[in-house]
Amino acid sequence: MAFSLTRDPHTLAQRELPGREQALVIGLFLLGALLIGAVLLVDPRPAVTPSLAVGDISPRDIICPRSLTYVSAVLTERARQAAEAQVGTVYDAPDLSVGRRQVNMARQLLDRMRSIRSDEHMDASKKAEAMGALEELSLSEATVGLILSFSEDQWLAIEHEVVRVVDQAMRMVIREVDLPEARRRVPTLLSFDLSDEQVQVVVDIASDLVQPNTFANEARTLEARAKAREQVQPVSISWEAGQVVVRAGDRITELQAEALQQLGLLEPRHEWPRDTARVVALMLLGVLLAQYVLVREPELGENWRRLALVPGLGLIFAGVARATMPGHVLLPYVFPAAALPMLVAALASPGLAVPVALLPAVFPIYLAQGAQLELCAYGLLGGMVGALALSQVHRLTSFLRAGIAVALVNLTVVLCGSAASGTRDTPGMISLAAAALLNGGACGAITFFGYMAASSVSGGVTSLQLLELGRPTQPLLRELLLKAPGTYHHSVIVANMAEQAAERIGANALLARVGSYYHDVGKVQRPYFFSENQVEGANVHDRLDPVTSARVIISHVAEGVALAKRERLPASLVAFIAEHHGRTRQNSFYDEAVRLYGAEGVDESLFRYPGPRPRSKETAIVMLADACEAAVRSCRPATTAELAALVGRLVNERLLSGELDESPLTLQDVAVIKDVFVNVLQGVFHPRVPYPESNGEALREPAGNGQFPSGSVRQA
Repeated sequence: MAFSLTRDPHTLAQRELPGREQALVIGLFLLGALLIGAVLLVDPRPAVTPSLAVGDISPRDIICPRSLTYVSAVLTERARQAAEAQVGTVYDAPDLSVGRRQVNMARQLLDRMRSIRSDEHMDASKKAEAMGALEELSLSEATVGLILSFSEDQWLAIEHEVVRVVDQAMRMVIREVDLPEARRRVPTLLSFDLSDEQVQVVVDIASDLVQPNTFANEARTLEARAKAREQVQPVSISWEAGQVVVRAGDRITELQAEALQQLGLLEPRHEWPRDTARVVALMLLGVLLAQYVLVREPELGENWRRLALVPGLGLIFAGVARATMPGHVLLPYVFPAAALPMLVAALASPGLAVPVALLPAVFPIYLAQGAQLELCAYGLLGGMVGALALSQVHRLTSFLRAGIAVALVNLTVVLCGSAASGTRDTPGMISLAAAALLNGGACGAITFFGYMAASSVSGGVTSLQLLELGRPTQPLLRELLLKAPGTYHHSVIVANMAEQAAERIGANALLARVGSYYHDVGKVQRPYFFSENQVEGANVHDRLDPVTSARVIISHVAEGVALAKRERLPASLVAFIAEHHGRTRQNSFYDEAVRLYGAEGVDESLFRYPGPRPRSKETAIVMLADACEAAVRSCRPATTAELAALVGRLVNERLLSGELDESPLTLQDVAVIKDVFVNVLQGVFHPRVPYPESNGEALREPAGNGQFPSGSVRQA
């Protein structure tokens, strides 16, 4: 997030927000005024009834003062919980694959048991040990003994019966909670032809193989319970005037606490006609501020971060005023009322800051006792002077000068107020004068630290930082000027184009200008590889293959990002370096590579910039300005029509290739940007008027490729 104070009043006067956005602006300020009123009108006096919470013991009987019926959140929630508890677990249909798996497992286990029974190399004890080692079954020693004692015919009957019983048992619905019952039903499924010993073995084996085949569906269960909650209608409760809500000595229940809250027995007393009038007055002030934004600064209505600062800061200052003003004599004079409009001037809009000074000026009417008129004038005049003093934030001393101006105005108001009242209290006068001076210093300090914190927290850069970073004495810019003067000159022209385009479409013009200065800073590493820094006739790329040349050219983006991070440039400026080529292709070397190696032998990805594509209006503008300036410098269009056609083609290529898809530019913005670029470039690269030579021959203009014919001299 970057804050800029650059304005073009002629442009802004012609702009108008859509109806929906106008309503949102008004709604934002009305909501802010309502919240500020709520903060200011919180009555610190104790409630009629002592504050009681759930579990407290009531010191006396509490009687219902009036009849009231309301929807009880406590009873409604209890009813919803009861309805939810009545919904049982929802199960899916039986999973047939579980039954097939268990039947197959039964066959496998029986085959293994048959192998153990018939193994001639094992004695009885080894066979019993092997039977007991079957992990899928929990066979007792008696059951193992019976298994080993059966004849082959008896065992065949057992095998057949186990498979049949498991198959029948697994066809039933078996949930986890039903498993014990399902296993108890196994004996009822056995054939009557088996002996008691065979029945015991079949039951032991089959019972272990019976497993749940029906499982709970958590999602459907939650959905059913949510539906049951939704179907519960809100539960109302009524209280009659004179009814005892809480008896003395009773422990407060949740329902009683809710009743005390709903009946207003725990709320401080309010004078509702007076409080309503004060809230309405604040809301009218909110409407006034919203109308100022819509009429005078509609572009501010498109930047919700900056716009929300006004009610947000107002709410913070209202809270501080609520804590400091009531019941004190000197603290209302120390309260930094002027810091609010000063912060608005520095962070959002100098023009809006002047009417915003009205907001803290009315706080004494709501909070202070006595001297309200003087305190109102104290806050209003100090705030207006502070806002005007910070209308242009160019350097750190701006905050110091603004703080001094506020202190002097405060002191003047205090002295005039004392003279008008005829006060002769010298110690009191000295105290008020000291408070006035302290107030001015506090306002300057709060504004300065708030200004810096807004940039730090949001990850953006303030106008003050941009002005400092845009100075030619900055290390990176100085290095660019000395090592790559052609690139520096190119960056200056791009900055002029980007700044004017940003102003026209309501983007951050100062950020666009300073970002343009740094966008090609990576070229300082190898300046002689770039045409604008090469001596005529000496081109290092003539000795390189196209892939190497492209790699060197493309690398200036990554090298620029590394340099910017080394110098700890803000992320907002690093974005210009990383995004000013987006994902475009280095066409000149790509075309040469295709000519040399054929299209099939060229990897196009080696000729594309790494990106990312521009993600803000400002970086998108610089991408377009960079491309247009370089092309016009190279092609030198002879007429304005040719220049406009070239700019239009380059911008449309970026648009159609998707390079602007991630930026918030609109088609209307793009059209405006084209016009601005043509106007600027026409002034920089306009055709020269031929001058006659001494022999009467005219000097000729450079050809379309930027080269002069033999014997010609270029005009300075």
